[in-house]
Amino acid sequence: MFRGLKNYLSKRITLIKYKGIELIVSILTTILAEFLFLLFCILTMVLGSIVLALWIGYHYNSYTLIFGIMTGMYALLAVVSLVFRKTLLDRFLKDFLTRSVFRKSGMENE
Repeated sequence: MFRGLKNYLSKRITLIKYKGIELIVSILTTILAEFLFLLFCILTMVLGSIVLALWIGYHYNSYTLIFGIMTGMYALLAVVSLVFRKTLLDRFLKDFLTRSVFRKSGMENE
């Protein structure tokens, strides 16, 4: 009787460990996929703005002015994101991570 109970508990603990590992791997995979998507979006935006600046600079014969304007736009974007990082970015990240944890663990509707 005790051998069967010991065997059951051992298998139950192993199952819980596997479910925990599966949950952690699933969450890390989601975070990595979102990070890579964000990285590709940032690269696309940066390279697109360089192409746009070169194209506009070619038509207006002033690369310095256009790249200065683009730098100013990025500086403005940096200032806005610094001002609103607590209210927008932190709340978004917390909500996203909480939703992904509950979705992956199957506790979304509870």
